[in-house]
Amino acid sequence: MVQLMSLFLFVVLGGVLGVVVVGGWPIGEPFGMLQVALAARRFTLGMIVSVAALLVAGILLGRFICGWLCPFGNLIEFIGGMNRRKIKVPGIVRKACWLKHSMLGATVVSSIVIGAPAFCLVCPARGACGFASGNAVGVMPTAMLGFVLLTSTVNNSRFWCRYLCPLGSLFSILGRFSPIRLIRKEGCNDCGLCEVDCPIGLTAKDMESRHPDCLVCGECVGSCPKGLLRIGVRK
Repeated sequence: MVQLMSLFLFVVLGGVLGVVVVGGWPIGEPFGMLQVALAARRFTLGMIVSVAALLVAGILLGRFICGWLCPFGNLIEFIGGMNRRKIKVPGIVRKACWLKHSMLGATVVSSIVIGAPAFCLVCPARGACGFASGNAVGVMPTAMLGFVLLTSTVNNSRFWCRYLCPLGSLFSILGRFSPIRLIRKEGCNDCGLCEVDCPIGLTAKDMESRHPDCLVCGECVGSCPKGLLRIGVRK
C-alpha cells in the first residue's frame, strides 16, 4: 500500500498537477537541489534545507527509502514483476555495484564543470513524469527511461537501483549509519528462497552482513519458510 501510494503521488505531482516551483527549481527534489547548488557554487536557504533533509533521511533510513518510498523504484519493480521469464544477470555484472558510485561521482563533477544539474538532463524519472503529463521531455530522459524499464526484466528487477542510480549510491553510503536493517536469526540453512524474491538479488549472508544495497523492503521476510528474517532496529 505504501508503494502504491508513493507511485500515485509520483504520477500526480510529477505529471498531472505539476511540481511546485520555488526559486526556479521544483520543490521536493533534494537531489536536484544538490546538483543545482553544486552547479551554482552557492547554497540558498532553500537548497540548504532540501539537501539537509536528503542527508538526514539517508542517515536515518538508508536504502529503506529506496525499498518503500522511492516512487520510481516502485514503478521499476512493478514493470519488472510483469515479466516472469527473467534474464539472468552475468556474474561480472553482479560484482559491479561500484558503478553507481561512479555515477554519483560523475554527477557531482559534471554539475560543477558544466554549471547545470547534470543528472537531471538524462534522469529517467523525468522521462516518466513527461509521459504521465503527456509532454515530451527530451531524447535522453526518454531513452534512459526505456533502458531502465528494459533492464527491470532481468533477474534483479531493480537493476537500475543496484548498479546505476546515483541517488541509490548516496543512500547506500549514508545507510551505513542507519539503525534500520534486516535481522537474520539462527537456524538459517541458506536455502536461497530469499535471494529469489529479493529485487536486488542479495543472499541471506549479504543481508546478515548489512549489505549497503539491501532495500529493507521485506520481500525476503515473507519468502522465508521458517520465519527467520525480520526488519528491525540495530542495537
